[in-house]
Amino acid sequence: MNEEFVYSIEPHAALPDLGEDFLGVAFTTPEQVSAQGEWMLEGVFQLTPGQLAAVDEQPHRALALVAQLGGAWYADTPLRPKIFFPDDVHPAGQLVRGYFRFELFSLFRDRVAGEYTLSMALGEHLSDSTRVVVR
Repeated sequence: MNEEFVYSIEPHAALPDLGEDFLGVAFTTPEQVSAQGEWMLEGVFQLTPGQLAAVDEQPHRALALVAQLGGAWYADTPLRPKIFFPDDVHPAGQLVRGYFRFELFSLFRDRVAGEYTLSMALGEHLSDSTRVVVR
């Protein structure tokens, strides 16, 4: 991970709309980005308190990113080394919700053009995959 990794755990307007029964992790990112610009990924997770406790005391740290470009794979837990507090997750009815946002290029050593497939995981929950073209 680059020393200048850019991240946030505040909610943003571009997040997917979750139903009150949604369990898992979801994210959004532009379908196309410039290799010279920013590449933001914004997401949310929502699980029961018991599921979150089984994943990690601070669940943001357990979020896993997988990025595929051709036959190459990149996998990371980008928030693992960060410090979190109990109020970084929020009640959502009977569930618990957390937000995350980071700039993907700040994770990678090089900016490589191509078609990426991204997914996120938290514990046993895997998001839908998203394709992004970097030009």
